[in-house]
Amino acid sequence: MSSFADAFAHHALIQPMPTQRTDDGWYWHPGLPDFDEDHQAYKAWLLAQGLETCFRSLESEDESHAAYFAYYEQNECHVRDWTCEPPAGEGWFTFSIHDSEDGPQWVWARRVGREALMDAIHDAALAYHERFYARELPGGQRYSRNTFKDNGDPILLRADGSRSVFCDLAD
Repeated sequence: MSSFADAFAHHALIQPMPTQRTDDGWYWHPGLPDFDEDHQAYKAWLLAQGLETCFRSLESEDESHAAYFAYYEQNECHVRDWTCEPPAGEGWFTFSIHDSEDGPQWVWARRVGREALMDAIHDAALAYHERFYARELPGGQRYSRNTFKDNGDPILLRADGSRSVFCDLAD
């Protein structure tokens, strides 16, 4: 577990609870710490909690939606009329309904466990690697799928599969 996740290991597991929205429609789960925009600490806490999250944006609603119209067209500071269905699957609960730089966000969470989160992170990293590194480059070069430099970057291979001399220039 990372040092960030270790810092949150002793915290009690957050539990689903009824959503008690403010008069303006906002909500913050009382068990959700305020990370003051520390995204690394937030991600570590989610990992320690074993929580998967899903975001919905008011901006993605139809322009005729009452909450969209009030917030974006009338410059109101409320989302009283906004309701959002949970994502598909079991166990989702409202984490927060808050304003952000991108407008109002509805955040759902569910406990899937740390191992499932690590598997999802690993799968996403492999997909990213396949998309951006494993494809053939101009001249037939490609990045290795399974051989990496000490810094974690894949090594550059020639068309014949041998290590490219250009791979070591930044090492």
